Amino acid sequence: MSAPPADAEPGAPSLRSLLAADAGVPGPQPAPPPAVVPPPEDLAPPPPPTTFEPQWSGLGAALPSDVALLCVTSTSTGQGPALSLNWHHDGISASAPQEPLDPELATRGLSLASVIKEAAATPENGTRWQDAYYEMMNRWSAQDQLHRWLGELTGAEEPRLIVWDNTAHEIPWELVYHDPPRGQAGWLGALMPVIRWTSVHDGELVGRLPSRGNASDGGLLMVEDESLRAKAEIFQTYLAEPSFTKLDNLLHRLDQSTGPLGLVIIRCHGHYSPEARRFELGGLNLNRVTGFRMKTLRDSGVPVLMNACSSGCTIQDPKSVGRPVRSFVELFLRKGAGAVIAVAGVVGVEHSEEFAARLLEDAGGTAINLAVALRDHRRHYARRAGEPSGGGADGRREDDFELFFAAFLYLYYGHPDSTVCMRRNDEGAA
Repeated sequence: MSAPPADAEPGAPSLRSLLAADAGVPGPQPAPPPAVVPPPEDLAPPPPPTTFEPQWSGLGAALPSDVALLCVTSTSTGQGPALSLNWHHDGISASAPQEPLDPELATRGLSLASVIKEAAATPENGTRWQDAYYEMMNRWSAQDQLHRWLGELTGAEEPRLIVWDNTAHEIPWELVYHDPPRGQAGWLGALMPVIRWTSVHDGELVGRLPSRGNASDGGLLMVEDESLRAKAEIFQTYLAEPSFTKLDNLLHRLDQSTGPLGLVIIRCHGHYSPEARRFELGGLNLNRVTGFRMKTLRDSGVPVLMNACSSGCTIQDPKSVGRPVRSFVELFLRKGAGAVIAVAGVVGVEHSEEFAARLLEDAGGTAINLAVALRDHRRHYARRAGEPSGGGADGRREDDFELFFAAFLYLYYGHPDSTVCMRRNDEGAA
């Protein structure tokens, strides 16, 4: 568009407007005002605002006695990432919608696997595991609302906590140190059974809570990597059939009918990766394991012990619609396992064998509660690493603190009341 001549008078009509006028084209006309529609004469006035009294949510009342539910989701504030905490206990619901997370800590990793990896990489100074122990003791000390809730729960006769965590942070809730002004102090996973829940991506199960515990009773079905052959003879005692050496063979077997089973053990190597195609269990990645149907799990509800490194870790998959949080735990629960015990990081071979052997021994011929068994395992090592009582000599070693973290790697997913009873292979199920 060219500029007007320098000698043009301000406000003078343009050549285009003059031509339009000569052609008889009318200028733009203003739009007519909108029509005003009178309200109907019989229109009733709006009702006055009503009030209502707080009522029980029903969710807390649906839980077993002395059981609380903590729901955890990710959110954010203007300052960075945050957690939304919702608490249900004794028919009462409460929330802490924006509990801030330190951005640096959230980026470095809140998981127990990150804590162990950092401690193991610290130059040997004689106290690296002890230092990690006391750092963890203070990590959640400023979460006042959470500790108020926990204080109410610990007043119950036999408190149990369900944590429904749908974040990808892998927060070790069992390692929250609760130190009330009055009452017993300690690590949450040693003070009480902590039960994990996660959203299961199954159209029949989505949005539903497990209504009752599963009581499994029978023999052992097991895969054991050649490099991880157990020294303990107790595994042979309960084997319903010879153990497998390849995970895919076990998964195919789970698609066929079996005798009564008390437990399935997957004892192999696990490898963590944030990518599903490289996140592996027994040499099979997460995507590949999805292809096995494993109908026996859904038919029997037998619990699965994934006694493998990183089997309890999670990923947020960018290649799946909605970027869901995915894991081997969710997958086996989706396939029908009544409960899953998994490892949230790298665990030593000896400790993993000891845990499985003790679980079989305790459940031999007697039904044991799985969540309680996990609490007792953590409590044993928490006592070894705890402060000596009565001002006695401090005989704790670095091994005690390292084994403490190893014990807390084991997580239980399932119903608070699920049990397992193991039957020897020379006897039948009751």
